[in-house]
Amino acid sequence: MKLIKVLPFCIFLIFIKNAYSNEFNSNQLVISNVNVVDVETGKVISNQDVTISDKLIKSVNKYEKKKQSKESKIIDGSGKYLIPGLWDAHVHSVTNRDWHFPLMIAHGITSVRNLHTSEKEGFKLIKQIKKETESGAVIGPRFIANGYIIDGVSPMWPGTIAITDPGKVKEAVSSLKNQGADFLKVYSSIQPDIFRAIMAEAHLQNIPVDGHIPMMVDPIEAASFGMRTSEHMIGMTIGCSKDIDKVREKIQNYEKNGWGEFPQSFINFIKLRQQMARTADKERCNKVIDAYLEHQLVMTPTLINQLTWLDNNEQVKLTSDESVMSLLPESVRKDWVLMANRPPLIKEIVDYPFNVFELAAKRNVKMLAGTDIGNLFLVPGYSLLSEMILMTEQGATNLQVLQSATINPAEVFGFDSLGLIKAGYFADLVLLDANPLDDMNNIKQVNSVVRNGRYLSSKDLYALKLKAKNWKPESNQD
Repeated sequence: MKLIKVLPFCIFLIFIKNAYSNEFNSNQLVISNVNVVDVETGKVISNQDVTISDKLIKSVNKYEKKKQSKESKIIDGSGKYLIPGLWDAHVHSVTNRDWHFPLMIAHGITSVRNLHTSEKEGFKLIKQIKKETESGAVIGPRFIANGYIIDGVSPMWPGTIAITDPGKVKEAVSSLKNQGADFLKVYSSIQPDIFRAIMAEAHLQNIPVDGHIPMMVDPIEAASFGMRTSEHMIGMTIGCSKDIDKVREKIQNYEKNGWGEFPQSFINFIKLRQQMARTADKERCNKVIDAYLEHQLVMTPTLINQLTWLDNNEQVKLTSDESVMSLLPESVRKDWVLMANRPPLIKEIVDYPFNVFELAAKRNVKMLAGTDIGNLFLVPGYSLLSEMILMTEQGATNLQVLQSATINPAEVFGFDSLGLIKAGYFADLVLLDANPLDDMNNIKQVNSVVRNGRYLSSKDLYALKLKAKNWKPESNQD
């Protein structure tokens, strides 16, 4: 009986091994006669040979029909489009990396920024992830992370560093940096005096600050203090309200006395969102956007998360789509189907952040494509591609969106040799069957992926999807 139980798993392992059997052993890879998408200019450079060696792009030259070296693995790129590997700039994947990473790579996501883990040995795991993904021992995305959130009087997540005394700021910043944080993440409940102290200390210690603009902090002030990125448009949507003082007064009261038990806590939050939506003022919004532009504060809108979190119709639509749900492990699928039954919310609550995003996009605020993977109804990889499509539907141009997932995060996060298809750059690439500059829906037509110089064919990507689908929580593993 035990042999019968183990046999299907053994067959699966053999399938995975065979799926990767076509991985080349030669020193050089050439993607031949391909259309190269220049994400700086929005131009397509046709008929190019992109040569890759030792994890780097060696050359990008005009295609010539000639006999190729026997030492090279040749990939026919005719009629296809090559873009830099994509970033998901907002994920929570440390705990679930074993099924998140395969799906990310299978959808062309070759780099991620992780914003908080609740794991007790979070930094140890982060260092392990970086080592394994960069060495190729694990097929996964390039990985940067903050470690633990810094929050204030009402911390929401386990593992949070709660600071209510400015005198504790230096110790917290030093500890996070010394443990290996690539940046700091601040959160919603931090009070203004603590926020100012964090920004000053981070500047002294030369470590960037990303995260939520705290609800009691003016977004114009946050921008002027040098915050690097703003997540979910929280500061911008609060800052657009003519009732900002009344909204903050209510927030302060909730922070002091508690938001209440669920579902009352959720209702209280939604009422605040409704008040902000009804009192939105375009002139105020433009002043906030002025500050973002002046101080180069970058926004990660995560529209897909706001849509699936706020709109029950989207939850039901997602969980009814077998082509998407079939990507997920069985335990995750079951949970999501059970939870996709919250009553629909007021339309203005859903529309408000999208309207603010459209205004910011038209004024060319620098953006990063991100999803908030780790939350319900967000599928690793797939949801990033959906986010990119959603951004274009809400007023961003195709080039803006493509930049938000390639060159923008590379520049913001300090990767000088990432985000473009140029000689000397890291070979993180996605081969598409159609041009995303013509139609952003084409971003879903992933043919194959190169991660750190390693070519993954469509067959390999299918095997990665199977690996994610067959993942089980450790406690349920046979």
